[in-house]
Amino acid sequence: MSQFLDCFSESEITSILRRCSASLNMNGSIFILEPFWESSAFRISFILPFSDIALFYNYGQWNSQMYHSDVFIKCIEKAGLRVEEMRDGIGLSHSLIQIKAK
Repeated sequence: MSQFLDCFSESEITSILRRCSASLNMNGSIFILEPFWESSAFRISFILPFSDIALFYNYGQWNSQMYHSDVFIKCIEKAGLRVEEMRDGIGLSHSLIQIKAK
């Protein structure tokens, strides 16, 4: 998922991840590519959420925001998953999270 989950609230993110978890094979992984404001190399990432807001304006989706990675990690754990690996510094502000079933 790339810049998808940040369009939802924390409870919705957890719900989406639970459904993804239910469809995982035993050795499967889920990859999430998100811009986290604390991981931005140049601290300009506060501008990026406006593109999401514009994109989802017509769908009435007003939850779009840039999260701190800790929020995503809590959602991942609540969904019964675990972080296998996390890489920061992709592009200007993105992180890639690989998650697996516990």
